Amino acid sequence: MTRHLFRLVWNRRRSHLLVGLEILVSFLIVFVVAVLSVTTFGNARQPVGFSVKDVTVVEAGLKKGMSGGDRSGEDQAGEDRERMRRALEAVRRLDGVESAAGVYLAPYGSGNARNAQEVSGRRIEYGYTEATDELLEVLKLQVVAGRWFSREDDGRPYRAAVVTRELAREVFGGEDPVGKDLPDAGGPPEEPARRAIRVVGVVAAYRERNVYSAAEPFAIFRTDLSNPADSAPSRIVVRLRPGTPRDFEEKLVTTLEATVGEWSFTAEPLEVTRDSAARRQLVPMLAGALVGAFLMLLVALGLTGVLWQNVTRRTREIGLRRATGATARHVAVQVVMEVWIVTALAVLVGGAVALQAPLFVPGGLLTAADALSGAALAALALFALTGLCAAYPGWLAARVDPSEALRYE
Repeated sequence: MTRHLFRLVWNRRRSHLLVGLEILVSFLIVFVVAVLSVTTFGNARQPVGFSVKDVTVVEAGLKKGMSGGDRSGEDQAGEDRERMRRALEAVRRLDGVESAAGVYLAPYGSGNARNAQEVSGRRIEYGYTEATDELLEVLKLQVVAGRWFSREDDGRPYRAAVVTRELAREVFGGEDPVGKDLPDAGGPPEEPARRAIRVVGVVAAYRERNVYSAAEPFAIFRTDLSNPADSAPSRIVVRLRPGTPRDFEEKLVTTLEATVGEWSFTAEPLEVTRDSAARRQLVPMLAGALVGAFLMLLVALGLTGVLWQNVTRRTREIGLRRATGATARHVAVQVVMEVWIVTALAVLVGGAVALQAPLFVPGGLLTAADALSGAALAALALFALTGLCAAYPGWLAARVDPSEALRYE
């Protein structure tokens, strides 16, 4: 039976060619949507590396109409460090605050900072932020090797840093990164030599973009507000005692503006910021899924019409099959199986193309396992779709009476 079906498909290869191309394009579209779904929701199940519950992010900015005046950059930086120090002290004195830290970029924020360096002929990019010592306590980070930076690093000739497992693996391979320096690409010769960045510890993860993004190499550099070489953070992350009401944010902002009159402040729970970042990530993907679904609907309607037309043209053949003893069920199954054979050939071609995708996606963001999962889901979706499209034409074919074949004699 299978050999007979392949022969029927081959004999009508010209008409099946267009159907196969349509299925092939549909497979590639579904593959893209499936891979995005697999990677996105797979990332959502991975640990982010820190706790967002009961954490509020405060952003600081210079009030309108105020400027640095004639002060030099170093003087301005020194004043900013002093303002941030006073702001942190004021926050820590408030009832309801467990701890507070200054950060350059908070998790899930709109900004990002990246470094790019050459390691053994490979270009490695990683994100980074700068933070004061209290960030460990505020975000409840999990140190898995070495230690967190602290006052122990005061006055050292290096700048202490904590890196994620991903960055440690990218830069140092299987070696222990603790105590080693991150490679520095350096600047122009006229620039003064920069401090070495010494890795003092490794954290399990720090996925600061959003919960649906893949874990990327990341580093947290230590900021010491008493060190003239360090810049002042522009944000404060605050861990509140459990059960602190939402209206505490107003008190927090009022206290900060009274302490540092030159700056304005806004506060928002980190959970709210996380949800906003997640929505920004999901909206384009959902829009793409809707477009893909619309295209698949058009494909389904077109495929059903083509199969319906083929059944109408094959009345004589189907009638003769019925006259020689084929049951209505056999005829219906034949129509569906022919379509599935064409689908299988198109999926084999599309799968061979789709499985090459990890070679063209930079940074290892798409693994072979993700591509294989996406191809499997796309294949299942196409077989289900073509089976449904062939169901009604198959039912029509099953209703053909053997006497219909006599009209062609």
